[in-house]
Amino acid sequence: TLYVGEKLNIKVKKYTSSSKKKKLVFKSNNKKVTVTKKGIIAAKKAGSAKVTVKAKNSNKKTIIKVKVKKVPKDKVVGLNYKANWRYSSYYDYAKSDYLLINGWPQFDENGKAKVKSGAKKIKFKRKEDIKNYKISWLDLNRADGYEVQRWHFVTDWDTKGHWETIKDIKNNYFKFSDFDENELAKFRVRAYNIVDDEKIYYKSSEILSIRTEHASTDYKNPLINRWISEEAFYLQNIVRNKAGRELLKWDEDLYTFACYRVEGRVKGYYLDHGWSDSMFDAFTNNSYEPGTNIEIENYYGTSYSARDSISAWQNSKGHYAWMISKLVKYGAIAMGSGESYAVFTEKVDNMRGNTSEIDFEAI
Repeated sequence: TLYVGEKLNIKVKKYTSSSKKKKLVFKSNNKKVTVTKKGIIAAKKAGSAKVTVKAKNSNKKTIIKVKVKKVPKDKVVGLNYKANWRYSSYYDYAKSDYLLINGWPQFDENGKAKVKSGAKKIKFKRKEDIKNYKISWLDLNRADGYEVQRWHFVTDWDTKGHWETIKDIKNNYFKFSDFDENELAKFRVRAYNIVDDEKIYYKSSEILSIRTEHASTDYKNPLINRWISEEAFYLQNIVRNKAGRELLKWDEDLYTFACYRVEGRVKGYYLDHGWSDSMFDAFTNNSYEPGTNIEIENYYGTSYSARDSISAWQNSKGHYAWMISKLVKYGAIAMGSGESYAVFTEKVDNMRGNTSEIDFEAI
């Protein structure tokens, strides 16, 4: 289903042995939907159409049914994205130019692959990293502007997360250009009109999710990535929910402390789990009463995604025990620079500084 004005690129994933060698032909059965030679569908008018994809000079074909809707007047639609890659150039021989015997490449006395006589190198392009993701949507002609919002997975005041406006623009596109590899970003867009100096909002768009393939060229590489940290905490609560445990509440003081733990690992302050109560008190503004358990933490090095850390802790008996412990109600996770720390706490009088006596089987 498309809205009038939207475009869609047909991607053929499976080929028959004949269609691999033959040019694909695209054809629409009416003018409500057009399709180019490269397989790009464009929705022109409300209604329905059938787009046929077949190999030239072949009877095998696939029919795609396309339904086109009118653009609603009270909501942003057509939200999509495109990755803008940065490419580098290099020269090499075509695969067909390399000399093979029984499918195996041949090498000269210097270890270089042999090529056929008269072969010349040609220019190739390869992906290096992503400049940005261009997020766009269908323009609402009556709108005065748009708010682009990104989803916060957790906060200290709402375990269910909330939307934050990160850009207020007049164009119907936004370039998302500051992100790390394997970062999950969720967006939505709200159009608005200005009436008596106040914003009157349209309905919010559908949610667009992007799992980044590579760190962007503009990524500032902070010591801690707040977005990934929140995603990890959200995933941890999913684990607790499946285990029938109460969801943890995000705590900003604990997050500050977890950030310090990451910094300590990155800068080599320490290499183990040990710390003093005074260090914890300093970084939590003495907000926890005596008897608070502060020595529960999970650590994972060489971690570059929220899913990676949570999966590693789930597969470790001791770490998983802390993840689903009934003893804790507050926590935070800090991730960045390849390090991941989760800190949990709860008022438990007999546990201060003595995690070695905990029976993991009983938790």
